[in-house]
Amino acid sequence: LWAGLFLTQTELAEFLEFAKTKSKEAQLFPMLAFAAHTGARRSEIIRIRIDDIDLEAGSSIIRERKKSRGHRTTRRVPISEFLKTVLQDWLNQHPGGQMLFCWKKGTEEQLSPIHPMMAYEMFRRLVRGSKWDVMRGWHVLRHSFISICAAEGVDQRVLQSWVGHLSAATHKRYTHLIPSREKDILGKVFG
Repeated sequence: LWAGLFLTQTELAEFLEFAKTKSKEAQLFPMLAFAAHTGARRSEIIRIRIDDIDLEAGSSIIRERKKSRGHRTTRRVPISEFLKTVLQDWLNQHPGGQMLFCWKKGTEEQLSPIHPMMAYEMFRRLVRGSKWDVMRGWHVLRHSFISICAAEGVDQRVLQSWVGHLSAATHKRYTHLIPSREKDILGKVFG
């Protein structure tokens, strides 16, 4: 059951506020915000380069690996106003280098990429002992993004292109309707 967990819009905003105030690593909150507002996978987030972000146009290029084994593909995703602000704040304190998210190794000035296990461990440290501890990892944010967009009526084809789903069957696994949203929809149908 917990593997299928997703957050509502309100819960997602509350989680991001929690992450903003409790994150010990400077790059963690912007990474979480990116996941929550684009539906990008953890592995995609750690591959993003600064040049992949266009704050003026409000979009980002995501470097994929799942679509085509053997060569890289990309997809373009829009960036929300909230995420634009978060990324601008992060870029103002960015430690340098071409990767959007990186970390300084020890006391040296050497920058290192963030590895998937490191991102997972940062996530687990953040939520451990809090009410968010039931969130198993980064995929909850992707799952939440897809579910919220579907509940808000984002066209399935548009949503599939944003998150990189190749088939409607894959996409369907993530698009749960939020129970309160179902009640609102039915209320609109029958007044």
